Amino acid sequence: MLNLLLFIITLLTTNYISLKKQKELFNSKYELLQQHYDYNFKFLHDLLHTCNQLNIQFDNQNYENAKEILNQLTQTTYKEFNAIYSQSLVLNYVINNHLQTLIDNNINIKTDIESNSFNNLDYQLQLQLFDYLLTLTIQSCLSCQNDNKIIILKSKSETNYLLLKVVFSSTTINEKKITNHLEKILNANSYTVTIKDIDDCNTSLLIVLKRVDN
Repeated sequence: MLNLLLFIITLLTTNYISLKKQKELFNSKYELLQQHYDYNFKFLHDLLHTCNQLNIQFDNQNYENAKEILNQLTQTTYKEFNAIYSQSLVLNYVINNHLQTLIDNNINIKTDIESNSFNNLDYQLQLQLFDYLLTLTIQSCLSCQNDNKIIILKSKSETNYLLLKVVFSSTTINEKKITNHLEKILNANSYTVTIKDIDDCNTSLLIVLKRVDN
């Protein structure tokens, strides 16, 4: 009787912990979607406001002012486009969180993420990985004196592996610190990291993750 009681208590405890984790995951995903919606709404609101300014300038035949507004709109849209369409909802969330820093410091970010390439990775792992990579590369760009500051993220899926390559502006890189931090994030996964200088101003970081069957 005692063994049965202990079994029931253990089962209930396990179910409770599982449900709690599911609730936390659901809340995190809801916050991500809400943040993404809020950003898109703000972007569209600002776009409509700018279009209204353009109409006013054209109506008043202020073509030089209209041209300046249009150029600013083009630059802003180009910089923010990838924050909306990176093909990864988690990466969108992370970029949006850093977007103002990117804009204020004239850091150009480009993404080429294969759709669904990260589906078999844990949600929290994706969040930690992307956030660390964005924080790392932004800090690196801020330390550079050159005007052309860039961050490029690309992913490619193969049969047994997922490749994530990041190219970013840099001066000096602490490879040991980076590999140690990635080890904390990816400790439960089979992976390799390769870091190398492309030239005096840019660095490449390649992560090769062994895919895990669901």
